Amino acid sequence: MSGSEHIDAHTPLRSVLVSDAFAERLTECHSGPLLVADFASGENHEVPLFVATLHEHVRLNDGESSMPVTYCLDAHVLRLESLFYKLQESGVLESSRVVEARFETMLHQARFPEVQKDYLTSREHALTAVDTTILESGRLTEGVFDIAFLNNDVLGYLFEYYAHYADAERSLRQMRATIVSRGLLVVTQPCLLYTIDNMEVLSAAGFSYLEGYDIDWSSRTVRRLETPSHTESWDRARHYRFLLFEAV
Repeated sequence: MSGSEHIDAHTPLRSVLVSDAFAERLTECHSGPLLVADFASGENHEVPLFVATLHEHVRLNDGESSMPVTYCLDAHVLRLESLFYKLQESGVLESSRVVEARFETMLHQARFPEVQKDYLTSREHALTAVDTTILESGRLTEGVFDIAFLNNDVLGYLFEYYAHYADAERSLRQMRATIVSRGLLVVTQPCLLYTIDNMEVLSAAGFSYLEGYDIDWSSRTVRRLETPSHTESWDRARHYRFLLFEAV
């Protein structure tokens, strides 16, 4: 397990780097850039900011072609437009995209908001294969993301909120379809607000549990979670937790 240099309460997502499995997956050979999905990102730019700084903490493949790109996916275009300008202010537009899509239908329909589309069409030299597919075909394809995030209890949010107007289970299966075989899914702060059996619903969607960690900000200690239960107390103050799953 990596050292405590990655434990920082001000940038909690960086704590994912205590996982050797996560760090090792970053350094594996890729035919193109490392592609990351931030599902149900809303206006939160935590994941693209973290991905943009990965090279500061982990040695990635050399060359411009290995520069990671984060796709922030959400069904609400106004949130995405707000996120786009946050990314612009943070200086990470080159390595980030905002995509309007409903998860249960994103393999058939996905689009860039106009601000994102205008930005990309003025930089055609920097387009990825995923960019081209969305621009030309208006959809995502299977097996394109190397790593995906469900950040800040998004999984619980999907089952609580999506239950009113969409199919959360189908959404998870479609998320799995967009991730490469053996790709990683990172679930942060599970059961923070919503109690749900992460292990059960993700296993049914095609994911296998790898490992998880509980981090105590006060003592800077790290506890490995062998088989976390949704009945375990996850809401203790000054703690940060994440679970890693593999797409199977």
